[in-house]
Amino acid sequence: MLVHESLWEDQMIDLFPAAIRCGPSALDPHIFIRFLKRSHQERVSSPPELHVLGNTVAPVFNQVTDVTTQVLASSSLESAMSQHIQNITQTIKSSLTLDRRSALLHFLPELSPNCTIGIVPILYPQMDDATQERIFRSRMQKKFGLPLNYPRFLPSLHVPCCVPRNSLDNLHMMLPPLQDFLVCRVQGPFTYHHYGCGVNDIGWGCAYRSLQTIASWLIGQGVVSGSVPSHLEIQQTLIQAKDKPNNFLNSTQWIGAVEVGLFLHFRYSVEYKLLSVRSGDQIDTVVPDLIAHFSGGGAPVMIGGGVLAYTLLGVAIPLGSMDVTKAQFLILDPHYVGPSDTRTIISQGWFGWRNRAIFHSDAFYNFCVPLIPSRV
Repeated sequence: MLVHESLWEDQMIDLFPAAIRCGPSALDPHIFIRFLKRSHQERVSSPPELHVLGNTVAPVFNQVTDVTTQVLASSSLESAMSQHIQNITQTIKSSLTLDRRSALLHFLPELSPNCTIGIVPILYPQMDDATQERIFRSRMQKKFGLPLNYPRFLPSLHVPCCVPRNSLDNLHMMLPPLQDFLVCRVQGPFTYHHYGCGVNDIGWGCAYRSLQTIASWLIGQGVVSGSVPSHLEIQQTLIQAKDKPNNFLNSTQWIGAVEVGLFLHFRYSVEYKLLSVRSGDQIDTVVPDLIAHFSGGGAPVMIGGGVLAYTLLGVAIPLGSMDVTKAQFLILDPHYVGPSDTRTIISQGWFGWRNRAIFHSDAFYNFCVPLIPSRV
């Protein structure tokens, strides 16, 4: 029996009325990332008006919100999130009797690319049966109006109580919404891998880094297990797949989209497809396929072509006209060299929305698109 789901419905409904009733137009009254970001960026001393679909905000909400607002005025977004999670954890633990076999986990599911429903606390039962756990996750996703194309409530996806400063995880959550565009982008956690992280691969390792970012997403989604592969492990796998000779090991030879796909298939049994254009002028022809990929909960895509490799995390087209020639591409550039500082990375353009000019007319491009089946 899913006794903890009943506990969620019966005991937490009084504590979290908006969270239970949330939908496309509802927001958790005290923990939602948009409020945190806006409050932090504007350094406001009081929160903006909260619209909760007519729900009455319980006193406990006001207490937690007051504390968070004070933290926002003087601290970083990361510190504010950490403090906020600690506050709500303490509130829940003092209000509920927790089973020793359960864990209070916090999740940050996205309803759509520009809308997160907030930090969702769930009393997660310990379940030994995988089928029962999938049923539990499926019912939780349905409760929050989330599609069943990929898991949002895997235990491995929970938000830690202490969010590290300058983390390279989930950079897409730090970008402001792209206004007046239909945005289709990757959802779920990933880690940004770039030049010089542990290995001096400047000048040859960009595609390796893109592959590592893809692997981090696959691991975070529970599609595969293990750790992010090193350059050496990638080379070893390609040799085992009979794609490279033995002297490829410990070399500084480049790889491209084809090798990334072969690695995914041979190492992880993840299928993939290649989208190819002979020139950057033809990039519009692959936009519909990329929109379909990301709107279906797709993985990051590796772009190879010319002498550079990028990681593609999303595509956006103008609302109304839906003109693919004006598409924007969410590019994560692995060529960055420097400290793991998200503000520097974003402000200097190593991650962000780019127009089609990033694709050169005198270069070909291959898109390695991992194919992940729908699952919860």
